[in-house]
Amino acid sequence: MNCCNPMTGKCEQGHGCPARETPHDKAARHFWEPNQALHIEAYTGPSRLHRVLDWVGNQWDKLNELGKICAVVCGVAVCFAAAVAAVEAMT
Repeated sequence: MNCCNPMTGKCEQGHGCPARETPHDKAARHFWEPNQALHIEAYTGPSRLHRVLDWVGNQWDKLNELGKICAVVCGVAVCFAAAVAAVEAMT
């Protein structure tokens, strides 16, 4: 007889497995499964920052050498322009 525990998801072979789910087991399963999924999604999933950094890293890996050089030059130019704009705004 094959029994699967709905709380752990583990299946075991053997005797003494309940033939059917009791109302108490069903209520417990319907309470814990959605809350367990919410807990896993809320606390162990990657943060938005991690997803953005992964995306940037993947895009960086796709670039060839010339693309990487152009990306660095453009990034430095944007930082320089922002610094000049900040200094001009202060004066």
